[in-house]
Amino acid sequence: MRFNKTKYGIIIFIGSLFCVVAGVLLSLREPGNGKDTYRKTHDLLPLFGVGVCFILIAFAWLLLRFKSRRGVLLACLIDAVGAILILLGGITVSLYPGTFSYLMVSGFLFSVAGFILTGVIVLRHNLLSSTTGYAIVFTGIILLFFNDQYTPWMSTVLGLVSLWLSYFLAFKSSHLHT
Repeated sequence: MRFNKTKYGIIIFIGSLFCVVAGVLLSLREPGNGKDTYRKTHDLLPLFGVGVCFILIAFAWLLLRFKSRRGVLLACLIDAVGAILILLGGITVSLYPGTFSYLMVSGFLFSVAGFILTGVIVLRHNLLSSTTGYAIVFTGIILLFFNDQYTPWMSTVLGLVSLWLSYFLAFKSSHLHT
């Protein structure tokens, strides 16, 4: 049974654009100096959070088509929790600049776990091509190394890999088992 994957690709494409824009703008910012040792990121982290939220929700929505498979509902739950936490963390950082958001940190951890688990389930159950599964796992690993102060360019890398995934899902992926 075939179904239209274009909508998932479009949602991932939109999230990828948010991540790329946030990563480029974060990378162009000067690191802090003097007693303000941190890069100003409070206005761009919500943009990054929205991008990751779009990507995770699209993967959760795609996986729900296969909810009878083992581990799929757990991956969907972790994706959804990660998306909500990273979005709320980004909003918290934006509303209270200069504060540390535990929501953002836990959102990152859930998002990393969600990406990796989603990729493993795609590979294990052969839901999409193996290249797509490995790319999803790679996206989780990229997110693990993202830091808005020291490696903000990783957001751009995450966005570019996700752009490739969106293109592949929307136009090239003919390998899909339901």
